[in-house]
Amino acid sequence: MEIIPFYDVQLTWLSRWNESPVNNPADVTNQAIADNNTHSRGNAVRTAGTGLSTVDAKIHPANLGLTATDPIDLGYTAALKNKNLYLQVQNTNAPPALNEYLISGTISSTINGFKASDVEISFTDSQCNRTNTGYTCLLETGTNNPRLTVTNYYKINQTRLGCSTVLTTNGNQTGASGWTRFELPSSATSVANIVIKAGSC
Repeated sequence: MEIIPFYDVQLTWLSRWNESPVNNPADVTNQAIADNNTHSRGNAVRTAGTGLSTVDAKIHPANLGLTATDPIDLGYTAALKNKNLYLQVQNTNAPPALNEYLISGTISSTINGFKASDVEISFTDSQCNRTNTGYTCLLETGTNNPRLTVTNYYKINQTRLGCSTVLTTNGNQTGASGWTRFELPSSATSVANIVIKAGSC
């Protein structure tokens, strides 16, 4: 392993940030790491409703935390360190009471040289967060067409796709703005894993 020299590290931009409840009443940015720190992590924005939010900042205490590489150690998850921040969002509108369930899974890569930690997510009719090893989504029971989209895995002259044995593919696009969209299940599961592959699933 090469030694990476550094003089000062802003761990705010390297940690993964997640809030609970998910995206309500506040959402904390959690983008893939970009050159020159042009990404955003740890910035809280009010979304809807009022109330308390617990914000979790999590990072690996060794080289994996400083380089933002995919985990190769079976003990990666157990070694993660975290600290909580507590927010209170004030507004005259009360948050809605919802009957909710969770969908979560890992995001990994079978492509040499590509880090799954660079994958970004977006979503519709759900509330999702990118985690250190994957994602988690909070859905309201009875929601129509909840979907999760993965992006930021493009490579010139190579077709790449997001694949899953649990999630149903709802569509994809290749090229520099490539994406894969999945339909989210109608009941809770913690094994809805996504794998970025070259060529086809």
